[in-house]
Amino acid sequence: MKWFLLILLSVIWGSSYMLMKRGLEGFTYIEVGLIRSSLAGVVLLPFAVYHIRKVKKQHIKPLCMSVALGTFIPNLLFAKAQTQIGGGMTGILNALSPLFIVVIGVVLFGHKPRKSQWLGVLLGLIGCVFMLYFTQGTGKSGNSLYSLLILLTAFMGAMNVQIIHHYLNDIKPLALASVTLSTASLMSTVYLLTKTNVWEHIQQPKGQLSFLYVAILAVIGSAVALILFNYLLSISDAVFSSGITYLMPVVSVSWGFLDNEPFTWAHAVGISFIFTGIYITNLKKTELGILKRISVRYKNKKINKKQSL
Repeated sequence: MKWFLLILLSVIWGSSYMLMKRGLEGFTYIEVGLIRSSLAGVVLLPFAVYHIRKVKKQHIKPLCMSVALGTFIPNLLFAKAQTQIGGGMTGILNALSPLFIVVIGVVLFGHKPRKSQWLGVLLGLIGCVFMLYFTQGTGKSGNSLYSLLILLTAFMGAMNVQIIHHYLNDIKPLALASVTLSTASLMSTVYLLTKTNVWEHIQQPKGQLSFLYVAILAVIGSAVALILFNYLLSISDAVFSSGITYLMPVVSVSWGFLDNEPFTWAHAVGISFIFTGIYITNLKKTELGILKRISVRYKNKKINKKQSL
């Protein structure tokens, strides 16, 4: 069951960038971001009403930060970035989020990282810079200025993880998700209906099809996927669930390839560095010990061979 959920979630979240891209064909980036936030919160509203009493006074400030950094602003920035870059590149850059979690933990929360984690962060950043530098001029995938928006959303997502871990960890995942998404939905709906031309756009044939794509993104890609992810965590562990980080970019790049987005040698090298960095960052102490022992044995064998000669 857990493998099925892992693959399903990777496909859902990896496809979200392409759905967003299709939504932008009929709406502005602001409308796409707001529609996504609005519909996702509506789906989870019954859960939010049930769980709202569990929110205490000390939760309000970090909860507002979680709404802004985890849902409201990222949805807008993702949509804005995808007006200029492809879904494949978006999926690759967003995979840097686990590395930002390490950096934020050290800088703001006093965590003491292992040397291997710093190495992982360095490799991930090298891959990112390499890819952005060598993909200039390759169509939408090479717009580094808009790529920085994706890096910003990855950083904000990592910040949100740390906020939840340190200040909201006494709230159950479903309760937290429903309350945050419903709060973002309220803000988004008010702005959407009063400050945009969403009704004019949705009456157009292209707008209706785009609305369908964004609705799928909001309901399946945000609300339902979040419930499935919480269930996956309950039947597995964080290490197993982190496999989504590796599979999502593969799905997004595959969609991009099918949609004629460029994928060059620089993308391949960059994503290899990023994946290696994420893997090293997530290694446990026991796994590092095993790797060290293997390395020592290999060196000893080489020494013994030289001595025998």
